[in-house]
Amino acid sequence: MTAVGPESLRETPESKPSWRRSHRWRLVPFALLIVAVIAATIAGLVWRSQQNPLGEGVIQPTAEPAAPLDAAACAPAFDGPADDPWADDPAAARAAWDAQAEGLGGYFVEGDDGHVLLGEPHWSNLSQAVGREQLTPAHVEAWDGYLSNMRADLEAQGRELFVMVAPAKWEIVPEALPDGLEELRGPGHFEQLQRELPHVPWVDARAALAEAQRETPLYSRLNSHWSDYGASVAFGQLAECLGATDPALATMPPLPIDGATMAPDRNEFTVAGLTREPGLDWAVPSWTEPAAPMTIVAPDGTERIEDARTALLMSDLPASTSTPAAPVDRHVLLVRDSTGDQLAPMLQSQFQRTTQIRASLEEPSGMPDVPAEAASADADIVVLLLAQRYLQIVPGVERP
Repeated sequence: MTAVGPESLRETPESKPSWRRSHRWRLVPFALLIVAVIAATIAGLVWRSQQNPLGEGVIQPTAEPAAPLDAAACAPAFDGPADDPWADDPAAARAAWDAQAEGLGGYFVEGDDGHVLLGEPHWSNLSQAVGREQLTPAHVEAWDGYLSNMRADLEAQGRELFVMVAPAKWEIVPEALPDGLEELRGPGHFEQLQRELPHVPWVDARAALAEAQRETPLYSRLNSHWSDYGASVAFGQLAECLGATDPALATMPPLPIDGATMAPDRNEFTVAGLTREPGLDWAVPSWTEPAAPMTIVAPDGTERIEDARTALLMSDLPASTSTPAAPVDRHVLLVRDSTGDQLAPMLQSQFQRTTQIRASLEEPSGMPDVPAEAASADADIVVLLLAQRYLQIVPGVERP
């Protein structure tokens, strides 16, 4: 038998083409199919990341779901609206909303008993107040991507993340809503996200705030933020959650606060032309011990000495604090919005070090890389604090 080697193949007459030559064109459709599959896959990824119906910049979840936090310590049950008009009788609910929607579109809206609330332009504030719409599955997935990816990256560094939603005034004081809206209240975004994303490390202070509200007003008439005293109540829930998560923090002493006193209100609506004589509506904590000294380090490195209860405003950020006399030798990275003006003094009083930066959820181009910031600061704990109305935001997506 004559061996058939490479030379023999090359000498095959044209009338009898080799197997390779006769079949290579038959492989073309298969190769084109592979190319088409790859192209479709790439196109799908591009669509999900860049052409998402929510806009460009949507963060896709890539982390495996983590174990939920201790619900009793971190997110105790909150008695929200007993009914859901938007599910029970949507046509009637829509008609009731439409009847007064025209008056809800300003910078602020007059509520009951002298309360003023932010209007619809502030992330659909009043629609959120009544639970008018639920987040779409894609929107929920965007929050999952932002929060779950952040948690996984921080846990890989050995750091804990806690996500605290600062309740809106309408959540704790629903009677502040304009006539007709309180009756339209149903479950909102926070309930939905907790239900659909139980693996996110939520800290829910609503139950604690609602209980304290029965004794002391925690939200004033001319401001949408919780008061200083309201923030101290919320900090108690955060401290309980921290203690349940880290046994070393279970012995953290409570804030030395015994009740509240009332101070003149802080009218945040003067910028929109609302002039009104403020009453004694702003609750401030009654501290039972002197404040400890604290060093504040500004972005340019300059330092100043204040007491630990000094509020750092958004215009002061980024900044870091050092309170050597604080009872807990831990470093907290507080990623925050303006609700942190009231909460930060509680952290500064209890933790020896804090670093505070803006979350900038409303300005995605300025959103920080939180795990990188935590590593740079060498923080032990990360608290992401955001106002409840910001749950309407799609993290990472510029508002149209």
